[in-house]
Amino acid sequence: MICDDEHLIAESVDRLLKKVCDKRKVILKTQISKNGIECLYQIYKEYIEGRKIDLLLIDENMPFMIGSECIKILRNLMMDKWINKFKIYSITGYTDSEHLNYIKAAGSDGFYSKPISLNMMNDLLIKSEIIKK
Repeated sequence: MICDDEHLIAESVDRLLKKVCDKRKVILKTQISKNGIECLYQIYKEYIEGRKIDLLLIDENMPFMIGSECIKILRNLMMDKWINKFKIYSITGYTDSEHLNYIKAAGSDGFYSKPISLNMMNDLLIKSEIIKK
């Protein structure tokens, strides 16, 4: 799942995901949400319909609910076994240590600075164990 309020960025990340997965012959279904609230709803809906999420790529700066708040809620839901466990990576324009520490403290498995390149996406998918090295 991709969560970013900027449609063009979300579509770009989606294309990169598909490009890397297609090259490795990995099937990955993607969904795009526009903010943290919509993301929580979509993930919970997938879970109650019997589908699991493998990966979330989430922006930090979004309306209604920022990425780190969404991550905190998701980690609590995982801990309480309301949803399956999955990797969460922040994709952010913030690179200062204050923001990055806040994102890490929220429970992000890592972060990547925008813009995301093909090599960065490949690295992210290897770290999240979606593809093998």
